[in-house]
Amino acid sequence: MRGGAKKLTSLNYIIESNNTLDVNTCQNGDYNHDNDVQKMLAVCVSGKNRTQYEYIEVNGVKCLYFCPLPAGTFIKENFTRMWSNATQWPNGVVPQPGDNVTLNGNWTVVLDVDPNPLNNLTIDGSLIADDSRDVTIIANFIHIRAGNFTAGSSGSPFLHKLTFQLNGQKTSPVFTVDPMLSANKLFTITGSLNLYGNAPSSVSTVLTQSALAGSSALFVDDSTGWVAGDTLVLSPSFSTYN
Repeated sequence: MRGGAKKLTSLNYIIESNNTLDVNTCQNGDYNHDNDVQKMLAVCVSGKNRTQYEYIEVNGVKCLYFCPLPAGTFIKENFTRMWSNATQWPNGVVPQPGDNVTLNGNWTVVLDVDPNPLNNLTIDGSLIADDSRDVTIIANFIHIRAGNFTAGSSGSPFLHKLTFQLNGQKTSPVFTVDPMLSANKLFTITGSLNLYGNAPSSVSTVLTQSALAGSSALFVDDSTGWVAGDTLVLSPSFSTYN
């Protein structure tokens, strides 16, 4: 691992396969899953710009039931689960207050009720906000990991209030996403967050009079579709009024 040297590290019994790696041409982070012949995973690790001695740590995740598959290999169920349906949860119990919940990558779940306040919510599958009511999710740590959270769609916007509330305190246990990111409350997205609201007719406009410090009114060219409670963001410009 010194200088610009590279080495290939192999592990047994990893499914999926790519082209075989060449130690002379592979790039740092390239990998190869050989499921047909050697049953090996080869990973290209470069020592360039690294310390002379450096360890590589590989952690295995063991579980017995409802084990999430590696990202990209999920096989979606052909039905939709309801959060309130206890029969669709492991052990027949809806997640209780303070639980650590991982939404399996094979699942699609509709939030037909608000979840109990959770400690940790990790989403590897699809979690969908019920579009008939306000939705609130309370947790210390929310990680949209390999899955997605969706409210509304491009053709049918979500017209209610959606709230994510993080309750982690300074004295709460620390959550770690990777060696560079850890805190006692986190909202982390490595999957996708899809929010579709009802956008007003006018999403941007210009001032027609200067906005002076301490002013209680703004005069704009167009405010079609704006309603009480909307959030306005002012940005500098090079127009006559700025």
